Amino acid sequence: MKRFSVISARIICLVLLTIMIFALTAPTYAFDDKYDPDRICSIQFDMKFDIKGVEYRINGGSVVLYKIAGLTDNEFKHPDGFFVREPAFEGLTIDLNEVGRSDERDIAISLEMAYYIANNNLESLGTVYEIDEEGHGKAENLTTGLYLVVQKDAPEGYVSFLPFMTILPFHDKQNSTYNYDPVVYPKTSEKKPYEEYTSIVPSVQKKVEGENAPKDTEFRFSFKSLDNKYLDVFNSKGTVAQGGNVVKQAEDEIIVCTYGEGVAEFGKITFYLPGDYIYEVREINTGASGYTYDKTAYWCKYTVVLNDARTALVLERAVIKEGDANGKVLYEGTEPETFVFGYKNIYGEVPPPSPLPQTGQIWWPMIVMAAIGIAFISVGVGISKRGRKGKNNYEEK
Repeated sequence: MKRFSVISARIICLVLLTIMIFALTAPTYAFDDKYDPDRICSIQFDMKFDIKGVEYRINGGSVVLYKIAGLTDNEFKHPDGFFVREPAFEGLTIDLNEVGRSDERDIAISLEMAYYIANNNLESLGTVYEIDEEGHGKAENLTTGLYLVVQKDAPEGYVSFLPFMTILPFHDKQNSTYNYDPVVYPKTSEKKPYEEYTSIVPSVQKKVEGENAPKDTEFRFSFKSLDNKYLDVFNSKGTVAQGGNVVKQAEDEIIVCTYGEGVAEFGKITFYLPGDYIYEVREINTGASGYTYDKTAYWCKYTVVLNDARTALVLERAVIKEGDANGKVLYEGTEPETFVFGYKNIYGEVPPPSPLPQTGQIWWPMIVMAAIGIAFISVGVGISKRGRKGKNNYEEK
């Protein structure tokens, strides 16, 4: 019994010592059960990824932090609920009340924010933080609010993580606490498996027919993924010629426009994995007055494969069809940039279909039909008489 007590005491001491060591070495975080919108916060970045149970630290590179909105005292004082937008993001057409509804929606909102920053040249509003050799970085002296995290420079051999949002303080609803110094783990993908990648730069051309058509009418065109694969267009803006504009760049769709006749490019789209990529091109009917819109749809399939040395991705074949997958083949080859998606709009009233010829009398068809009927009856009587005469001649012989 005495020996058991000694062993038990030693075990208890060892456990207590372990707890003390952990308490001294573990990072401390500012958890609180009270919400304070004026409190100073921080964010720690922990860069790593796991492959089949093996953890890899990602050292080097940098991230950029953008403050999108501040926080209110409560959620009932502002149209965006809990958030008060920063002035530069007043034009962002996103309902911030949707933040946190679902992971899928948060990804879409984050991408929309990143594209808004890129398209409006707001990169200077961000603060850059370097990642050290251990894969750590820290942003300090931050005010409470909604932030967007974007990777500025990915380390050599790695793919940039998708932009994501974080809120300071982080609210742990399950435990009813607030974390004013959270650690975030960007979802960095594995090392780039290939040395070279392949890209396309699709473009669209608008033509207008009709007299006195306005020269500045905006026409919009959509290049949309049909298989839910992300369009890698971030940090690679769509470009346009002859006075067009990039209207939208989202995770699955790019929209560009021309003003009157012109040509617009959807931007450089890079494929990072082998496989089939399927898209649809359409003109968006924006209801411009006086125009008849072109309803043509294009179905596009790009097949990406490894080269013989298995070191680079190449475009094996591109197929463009009219309408859908069962439509007429318009292009097939390895240089899809030579095919331009064409659209033609007509300005002015569309002429009505030609009417049937009229004589001015609404009853003339009755006369014609009566005459035809009499003619048929006469012919029938004549045939009947010849038939009876022939029968009589046969019987008399």
